[in-house]
Amino acid sequence: MKTEQMVTVLGRQQELCALLVDLSKNMKQAIKENNIKKIDEIVQLETALTMKLSGFEKRREAIASDLAREMGMGTGTLHLNQIQALFSAEQNTRMERIRKDITERCAELSSINQSNNMLIENRLQWVKLSRQVMERSRQASEVTAGKSLVDESI
Repeated sequence: MKTEQMVTVLGRQQELCALLVDLSKNMKQAIKENNIKKIDEIVQLETALTMKLSGFEKRREAIASDLAREMGMGTGTLHLNQIQALFSAEQNTRMERIRKDITERCAELSSINQSNNMLIENRLQWVKLSRQVMERSRQASEVTAGKSLVDESI
């Protein structure tokens, strides 16, 4: 029974990882479009999904601890490979697919998030540059006839 619970929990984690990848792709587009409202919505969704993922991770750890006790092992020493010894052939096949998929999605998510971070950094640099240009333009317009900015500051 615990083995099927483990497969189910990992399957839910797999689904949540897929949703996070999709959201990160949407985030990239929202960043490119400078769509702040969409970015805020995506951040809220990502936060909710991450909290759900964390809840499933805690549930997975609890199931692993229960299985470790059933196997007469310490709760901190059980690895997924050891748990799989308790699974049926069908469960093992499913577990391997899930594990591979989660690993691939996590790598994809990491790559997309790195790209998103670079896009955000570029946007922030642009905002900073624009702000500096606007400030200099404002200062230049405040210069009185016959005085330079240097004269004004002295």
